[in-house]
Amino acid sequence: MQGRTRPLREVAAIVEATDIPILSATDRLQRALLRWVDMCGISGQYKFSGDVEHEMETRDMLDDRTYILGIVGANPSDWPVVWSGDSVSIDAGQLFGPAFTRHTYEPRLLSLLVQEYSDAVRYRRAAARRFSLRSVNLTNAVDQLIFPLRDQNAFDYVLVRGELVSGDLLYEVGEVA
Repeated sequence: MQGRTRPLREVAAIVEATDIPILSATDRLQRALLRWVDMCGISGQYKFSGDVEHEMETRDMLDDRTYILGIVGANPSDWPVVWSGDSVSIDAGQLFGPAFTRHTYEPRLLSLLVQEYSDAVRYRRAAARRFSLRSVNLTNAVDQLIFPLRDQNAFDYVLVRGELVSGDLLYEVGEVA
């Protein structure tokens, strides 16, 4: 179609996920990964019964840049934010899809996060990933550890511990990785 142009945002934005070289991650993320290995081995999901927030709090896995999502089907508009730390831009009690979209305005990044979180639950393995949204003028990036959790009653969660790398993405500016 000649004469028709695509919006600059659509052309210029690149959304990607890459593995975090764990030795270059912050001390906070390295400690969280070691704690996870102590809890359930090098891979797998952590199984518990009872309240997920209480369980993760007693395991010392919650802090100001952590959140817990209930994984309910494939639609992130049905995923409750069960708990979120003070420096997370989405609050507990909201639904993840709409809350994330209001904050970032980028549905492709939401789709990428949903895929990564769903894969962690499906394959029962933790992941260490850097998520980036790059455009002409700006790069927003976060490092995240994604831990699959499962209630004994077969309800799935992910525990996400993150660090802001650059820009403005999910976490308030504070300590930059």
